Amino acid sequence: MARHIALQCVRNTVIEKYHIAGKISDAEMKEFNIEVANKIYSFLELVTNPNLKQEHDIAFNGVLGLTPLLYKPEHWDIPEFDERFKKIIEKHWWWKQSGIVTKE
Repeated sequence: MARHIALQCVRNTVIEKYHIAGKISDAEMKEFNIEVANKIYSFLELVTNPNLKQEHDIAFNGVLGLTPLLYKPEHWDIPEFDERFKKIIEKHWWWKQSGIVTKE
């Protein structure tokens, strides 16, 4: 799941433009992709794995009022739905309806 999230959410973003322009080497891009997937995987494990409940509480709430381990996105803009996902879904639906796509 983490790899799918990383691929769908990082691929074809500004980082790809830097890579194509030669500002990031192939090796650096590979390292970046691995790091993104690992961080997403770790975050998903932290928030979904019941065996990590204590770590989840510490990470998000801190210990005895101390600063939590995970940063809060306080100064980030509220996310908006990326219309490119909708276009991909609509295109796939059209392909299936037209019979162009025969394999899943």
